[in-house]
Amino acid sequence: MDQQIIAALLKPSAYPEPTQQVRLVQTHVSYLFITDRYVYKVKKAVNFGFLDFSQLEQRQYFCTEEVRLNTRLCPGMYLGVVAICQSADRIAIDGDGTAIEYAVKMQRLPAERMLNNLLATQQVTTAEIQAIARIIAEFHRTAISNDEISRNGLPEVLLENWSENLQQLPPDVTSNFPRADLQQINQWGRQFLTTNHALLQKRIANGFIRDCDGDIHSENICLAEPVRIFDCIEFNPRFRYSDTAADLAFLLMDLDYHRRPDLAEVAVARYTAITGDNECRALLPFYKVYRALIRAKVEALRSQDQQCSTRERQESTAKATAYLRLARGLTLRQQLPVTLIMMCGLMGCGKTTLATALAYELGLPVIRSDVIRKELAGIVPLAPMLTEYATGLYAPQQTSQTYAVMAQQARMALQENASSIVDASFGNQEQRAQFANLAAELGRPWYLFYLTGSDDLHMVRLRARNHGADASDGRVELYGQQKQQFSPPAIDAHTIQLDASRSLDTLLHDVYQVILG
Repeated sequence: MDQQIIAALLKPSAYPEPTQQVRLVQTHVSYLFITDRYVYKVKKAVNFGFLDFSQLEQRQYFCTEEVRLNTRLCPGMYLGVVAICQSADRIAIDGDGTAIEYAVKMQRLPAERMLNNLLATQQVTTAEIQAIARIIAEFHRTAISNDEISRNGLPEVLLENWSENLQQLPPDVTSNFPRADLQQINQWGRQFLTTNHALLQKRIANGFIRDCDGDIHSENICLAEPVRIFDCIEFNPRFRYSDTAADLAFLLMDLDYHRRPDLAEVAVARYTAITGDNECRALLPFYKVYRALIRAKVEALRSQDQQCSTRERQESTAKATAYLRLARGLTLRQQLPVTLIMMCGLMGCGKTTLATALAYELGLPVIRSDVIRKELAGIVPLAPMLTEYATGLYAPQQTSQTYAVMAQQARMALQENASSIVDASFGNQEQRAQFANLAAELGRPWYLFYLTGSDDLHMVRLRARNHGADASDGRVELYGQQKQQFSPPAIDAHTIQLDASRSLDTLLHDVYQVILG
């Protein structure tokens, strides 16, 4: 859109209702002009192949489609399509002159009640996720289906969509992700479609391919009263015509992305209880990976949009990589046996960073000594405790108690057939043996990953820490004392040494090579 039009629409006088201020937000396909009470959404003149808004007539048509389709899940929010008009002296919404653009006019929703913002601040309840799942379930039960829609569930069509999505990932983003892992994701998806060919055909026969939403994720859900699920796919019906499992999977994947796989399971349980569609569970792994790849593509495209700020482009690049990592982890979860995974090393070695990334990809809980130690003392985990080495909260008795609680939590997970990651220094053989014996007792495989690096590397990382932003109290002046008392583990089939200076993706690859065989 011409900069002159953007500048005009940033003026409050361009709007038909009294307006005090206007704010602009951009996506890869839209400009959102946010006023006091309304949002005006203008489509960008772009053509990505799967989406074509290059002509004014197309933008007008798809504005109309957006209003029509979103009334299904969001009645009352979409107010209509308005013309952006240019006269001799001004550019205005519904003004005089010639229509030069079109916008969808919407009621403004409270930003503080958007699901993605609530997830970021840990404010989402089980009941709220169940309410969202109920809305989706009821929507799916009444969504239309016909022969044209149903053909979009054919295995060969799914394979075409799968391949197209991978091909459309911009090289600038995929270059930051191991090519071998991208190939592994591709191979996994193709194999899944082959293995589940009969089930996919059965889904067609039973009418589960319907005119769905196509874009149900946390940025498109507002926990207002009533709950709003908005911004469905209008630009290409084949992305909306899908198995209802694929529609649900978008939300589930997004909950995984926000590190809440527990809420994803709540959503599945509620959805299947209402629809009776327990069969969808078998297809969710594939569709979650597919949705993660879609989000990676969307963020990658946004990272290349020169109209976005440098900060916005950098954020989108990071998000694209995170979605690729999630897709990788989702393909590996089915292969991982119930395993006890331990991260070991001196402060500043990066064991928590690796544990967190591994937990994110595999959907596993992290049992972290830094957190448990403070919880046992009734202290907020992020509260800095800058004590001397091995004193106070870090005295031997408190350390022993911390490891005992970690072992108890690890035991409970293994007994419930769940893997877990234990993140601690494991500075002596007694601490390590405690967990190794536990895994052996329960007949579960276990691995201890020992991260090592130069003193300079540890110092750089410790100096960069922002105490109060993380539960760890490790700092430069304590490093030498910990190193002096640290008893390195013997390297064997269960204990693997990792070079802490290597990239995170390389370390993750090395871990997967071990735990998956």
